[in-house]
Amino acid sequence: MPSPFPGMDPLIEAAGLWHDFHGTFIHCWRDAIMAALPEDYVARTDERLTISESTGERLGHLSPDITLSQTSLSRTKTGGSRFAGALLEPHVIPVLIEEEIRETFIEIYRLSDERLITVVELLSPSNKDSRDRSQYLAKRHSILRQEVHVVGLDLLLGGQRLPMQRPLPAGHYYGIVSRWERRPDCEVYHWLLDQALPIMPIPLAAPDADLQIDLAAVFETTFSRGRYDRSINYRKPFHLPLSEEELAWVESTARQGRA
Repeated sequence: MPSPFPGMDPLIEAAGLWHDFHGTFIHCWRDAIMAALPEDYVARTDERLTISESTGERLGHLSPDITLSQTSLSRTKTGGSRFAGALLEPHVIPVLIEEEIRETFIEIYRLSDERLITVVELLSPSNKDSRDRSQYLAKRHSILRQEVHVVGLDLLLGGQRLPMQRPLPAGHYYGIVSRWERRPDCEVYHWLLDQALPIMPIPLAAPDADLQIDLAAVFETTFSRGRYDRSINYRKPFHLPLSEEELAWVESTARQGRA
């Protein structure tokens, strides 16, 4: 069953299904890119590993630490001192955990010279979370300093947007195309909850023309392949960072589509 929303389904984010959706969308996006690529190009998926320190806030507390507690002191007859009684008492202290976050993205190579031409990525919550995004931004900036095009798609309502020199135009979702020869300028695509996902260009090496990828078709394939209609309860209360008017529209659309 298709999503009841005309564009991106925001309840994928609200239902905690993003990790699965991310991987499925990337592979469907890669299939669409491969179908449109000239013969001298290939699209491959790769993984980015980010190490995130967690204090247990997201992963839960581990076993308590064990410390030595001094309960009393007494003097010996010779004037020395020693511990007269020591009890082992547990103190619950959150442990720092290095959490591995693996994210899949797409790389487009030109086969004639094995050159990396374009990096294509879908943002994840960790990329937009102030606790984890520093590593992601550092890796992204290292790519932006190379002669490589970068295409980023943000289909999440929550978290921080990608840093830009000027404020982004109003929108709920964004696609950003950064062509290496035009940097720091880039093309920003933006649309609202009630709009379909757009056709978005994927630049190749000059003089080859951009690919024109229909993101709405990619999303439809992703939603069908992931069977997300089975996992999302469209009648259940949800939480999203939206205004009251926007939340009312999301709730109405979700329930009408599953009436």
